[in-house]
Amino acid sequence: MRAPQICRALLVVIGLLVGWGGAAHADDPPAPTSATFQSGSTLSYGVTLSLLQFSALRSPNEPGRDRNYAPNLEVLPTEIGFQFIYNPAFSPWRLTRQDGKPFQLISVGGSLLARVKSQSLEQGNISIAAQLGFFDNAISVGVGIDLYRGIPILSGSGVPGGGTAYTGVLAWALASEGEVTPENVFVVFSFSLTKIVAAISGEVR
Repeated sequence: MRAPQICRALLVVIGLLVGWGGAAHADDPPAPTSATFQSGSTLSYGVTLSLLQFSALRSPNEPGRDRNYAPNLEVLPTEIGFQFIYNPAFSPWRLTRQDGKPFQLISVGGSLLARVKSQSLEQGNISIAAQLGFFDNAISVGVGIDLYRGIPILSGSGVPGGGTAYTGVLAWALASEGEVTPENVFVVFSFSLTKIVAAISGEVR
């Protein structure tokens, strides 16, 4: 199977899963699902959105063989993620407030991030990240790697961004043109969509 076909198949599957999840709960605010263990620690999971993403990127005005990487900071990148968070029940991870209620200072977790571009499926991405959450999981910072990312490059006909470099772990493993580059490592800052919705609806206590 050629690289474009592999990329299209992967991104279509992710897009369908994301769309199905959104449609299933379109009328209700998304709510986190959680499990509590005997130790008091909890595991929760739900939808998350990225606030900032920092990575390296080559110019779409240059051929793929030119590796002139430059820092790239995206604000509110158009991707959606599925996040899980483990909240340890002991200090210093969890503290007790003056009113006796618990406050989760630090948590650990991970996320699966996906971006699907309807104009060019090959230039989407599927990524995983390990994260640390802070202040009752209001915000988190993580380091991630791409399973697949299509990088816009200069096409053979001279159109900026008209070509695609197939990068990421799966592209490298499954496609002859695939490779892993510095563009496939990133730092991401996220906020909890469920907490934002709850705050707007007045459900936060």
